[in-house]
Amino acid sequence: MLIAQRAPRYHAVAFRSEHDGLPEPFCTIWEPVALELLGQQVAAGRLSPRRVLVGEATRVVPAPSPVVLHNVNTGQERERAVEMMNTMRNVARNG
Repeated sequence: MLIAQRAPRYHAVAFRSEHDGLPEPFCTIWEPVALELLGQQVAAGRLSPRRVLVGEATRVVPAPSPVVLHNVNTGQERERAVEMMNTMRNVARNG
C-alpha cells in the first residue's frame, strides 16, 4: 500500500496513526533525499523522526486497518493485543 503512494515530490510516505492522526515513523518508506534531513535533525540534537515527517513533504495515508499500528509498551498492553489478534483470527476463520 505504501509503495503505491510513493511520488518524487515526497520525502516519505507514512501511515497515519489512528491514535493521534500523526504520521507513524516506524512504518514509513523514507526516500533517499530524507537521509540528509534526518542527519540535520540528529546534528541539531532533535531525535524525533516523527518531527521530520510532520515538518517536511510527507504523504500521509490511512492505515489499511486501525489495528495494524497498535502500539504495545507494557505487559498489560501486550496481553490486550494478543487477545485482539486472537479474536481477529477467529473471526477471519469463522467468517
